[in-house]
Amino acid sequence: MKSILFTITFFFIFNLSSFCQEYFTTKKEVIEANKVIFYGYDYSKFKINDPKRMGQDIRSHIFVWTGICLSDLPDKKMAKWIDKDSVVYNLDPTLSINKSLRSDDLTTIGKYTLDKDSIQSMINKYQLSETNGIGFVITLECFDNTTKRTSAYFTFFDIATKKIIVSDYVSSHSGNSYNRVSDWGEAVVIAVKRYIPVYIKMRDSIYP
Repeated sequence: MKSILFTITFFFIFNLSSFCQEYFTTKKEVIEANKVIFYGYDYSKFKINDPKRMGQDIRSHIFVWTGICLSDLPDKKMAKWIDKDSVVYNLDPTLSINKSLRSDDLTTIGKYTLDKDSIQSMINKYQLSETNGIGFVITLECFDNTTKRTSAYFTFFDIATKKIIVSDYVSSHSGNSYNRVSDWGEAVVIAVKRYIPVYIKMRDSIYP
């Protein structure tokens, strides 16, 4: 009798939790969401195209760039730009990945592109404390010193399944000299600001 009661209880709890689980799959749901979890800046497939940076400790600069972005792009500002009641910052999943990178793998000579299809596998590796909602991450592709461009993918995904909902590419040009590696932190800030019109265009296409 006890085993039957246990089975019934387990079945009820399991189905109740499944029923309460929300899944997000469309751009409209991204636009309509009141809250988004921002997981930060993923550099796991990133390269800096600058011969003079070969052999330098590029990995440590990732955290300098992230710090600049957090200072210039706080949660309230991000929420205002993408029309949310709140954008909650949880950078732990990307920071833990960025800490494991090797500087030798982060430099290149010549043009570099990130395979967009690889972004899903990158997100699949995130260790998330949240179980529900819409996640947002910025995946850095390249800092190209020859063209003075910063490129990245801006991706919204369903936290429960980690499946990508929408991923937009931005290649941002800036005339800065970038004599210091830390200068690229400001370039990321500029790229984020140039993504905002892309997001607004997506919103306006749904609600013209």
